[in-house]
Amino acid sequence: MDIDKLNQCEDEDDFSDLMLEDIMGGYKYPDSNPNHKQIAVVDHLSTFDIVLLKQFFKKVQEDLNVRFHIGDATSLTIEGKRFYRYFLYSDEHELVSFKYPDGLYRLQEPVFERLDGIAIDLKNLSVRFKNDGETLCYKSVDELKHAVKKILNEYWPDLENPDVRIVDSISEYPDTKWMVESISNHLMATEPRERAILLANKIAEFIPELELEFSGRDYIPLMASLQIAEAMNKLDIPLQHKTISRLTLRFGFFDEFAQQRPR
Repeated sequence: MDIDKLNQCEDEDDFSDLMLEDIMGGYKYPDSNPNHKQIAVVDHLSTFDIVLLKQFFKKVQEDLNVRFHIGDATSLTIEGKRFYRYFLYSDEHELVSFKYPDGLYRLQEPVFERLDGIAIDLKNLSVRFKNDGETLCYKSVDELKHAVKKILNEYWPDLENPDVRIVDSISEYPDTKWMVESISNHLMATEPRERAILLANKIAEFIPELELEFSGRDYIPLMASLQIAEAMNKLDIPLQHKTISRLTLRFGFFDEFAQQRPR
């Protein structure tokens, strides 16, 4: 697969023609190319458009660190989703790493291969990608936590530009929703992790019957926002209003979000 040619493809038809060049060139039958050996098996969702195909094979190229050819392709279903599977061949050696005992690199494309940002919905336990609006839903908070950590670790490992928004869909009182989302925005910008935890705990001191709990490598803005929203929702509106007033008086960062606050 010539990555430069792939980058010139304008649609999936162009990609199919490029792939066919590899297969018709004899790579479907490796015996006709004795210097080539199978080095990888990769899967991607069948719904990918050309932009995502380019991203996918660019990632494969970077991981393998060798030029490769598509020897064959097939389709399969994994956990109810349809994937395309490609068998890759190369005459180059010394791969960066082998991922399986059989010496083959294997990659199943994660369904969240996006680079443009996410919105995390606290109530619906979902992650929505900002580019095409694709939404991933989870059955539990633990599943959501795991997914968010995986996304951030893979695409923003150093949190250099984490285009992340936490949506408080739990709070019924508009001022509380504004407050929770303001807190999450501030926690996202608070480093290191220990400092973010300290700030979250100081905020929690102003909220009745709330003691924040964090574990492992929890994404602090997510877990703090979720627990604060749930705790505030248990209070009656006058007490929520009083709590927000106390927090606003104590923490000046709320001023940064004054324009977002409901009137």
